[in-house]
Amino acid sequence: YERDFYLDFEHDLPGETVNNAGLLLEAVRKSLSSKAKAAKLDEFKHKEVGACDGHSTERIARLIESYLK
Repeated sequence: YERDFYLDFEHDLPGETVNNAGLLLEAVRKSLSSKAKAAKLDEFKHKEVGACDGHSTERIARLIESYLK
């Protein structure tokens, strides 16, 4: 697969990047206690998954019903 990722992990992701499981819990705790990182997480969620509202299955069902009519 030759396409690269859409995100630059070091720059775009809201938290610290870790490369081993031992550092993961500490990184999560730091992120949860930092207001600046919480704001960056909110910005990331809005930008990358802002349209996820929990009603996608309902929309798909309505679309299928509309095709059946």
